[in-house]
Amino acid sequence: MWWHADNENYTDLAQGLAVADDPRGPFTFRDAVSPLGNWSQDFGLFTDHRDGRSYALYSNGDSAEGRDVYVSRYRPDLAALDDVVFRFDKFDLEAPTIVQTERYYYALMSHKTGYRPNSAYLPQTPILHPPFFRLRRSRI
Repeated sequence: MWWHADNENYTDLAQGLAVADDPRGPFTFRDAVSPLGNWSQDFGLFTDHRDGRSYALYSNGDSAEGRDVYVSRYRPDLAALDDVVFRFDKFDLEAPTIVQTERYYYALMSHKTGYRPNSAYLPQTPILHPPFFRLRRSRI
């Protein structure tokens, strides 16, 4: 099980991993990591139904050196990340997820406005490997 791992001050910005023989537990904590050396905020996981590969989606925080959103591929055993397959550089978005249809992958994200409404950002791509999302700015 992967989750957003943090402390009470919201400064660790990591991804946690716990394992179990059964999906109902009990779980054993394995680690909390900075994915590929980055911070991790608004962490999510996506598994491609075409090839079975899984991906982590996360922003790297609100600091000046952050404000990116990453799509990183997991190793086949899901115990760690392999590589970054795409980076939305300085897009300052949050809550990334991927929606897959038969023809496209859509990376659905929102702008960082707290709980105030905003237009979602919805780039699309027919393939989930580089070259990745063509940054056509679709809004919904």
